[in-house]
Amino acid sequence: MVDQNGLLEDAIEPGFNSSLISSFKQYLTTVDIARIRMCRVPIALQPLVKKYHEALSGQLSDPENQSWDSLGLNEHHNALQAVIGQFGTKHKQPLGNCPRCSGLGMILAYSHIRGGRCLQCDGTRNVNK
Repeated sequence: MVDQNGLLEDAIEPGFNSSLISSFKQYLTTVDIARIRMCRVPIALQPLVKKYHEALSGQLSDPENQSWDSLGLNEHHNALQAVIGQFGTKHKQPLGNCPRCSGLGMILAYSHIRGGRCLQCDGTRNVNK
């Protein structure tokens, strides 16, 4: 796929494209993603739903005592960005390993605080484990 500047972008996996991502976004609006059983998810969307679940689980500060219902819109947005990052087209810069911002370095919902820079990784996209 070629972007606006004429640079070549490779798809991460050849079977996944923007129409699948848009189908996933539409699917998120029609179901309660935290409560759906995987056997009810369309086969084409199952890898995306699994990645979304993994990204949500990774943002829980205390997974033993918290549920996905305790997460806000920002965390759901970050989970969606993780899905797009894996199954969409590659970003020009690789994503990091920060669980708070999903490796983006910034959080759009906090753009009024320090310009949206992630407080966990300080905008570097990576957290030392």
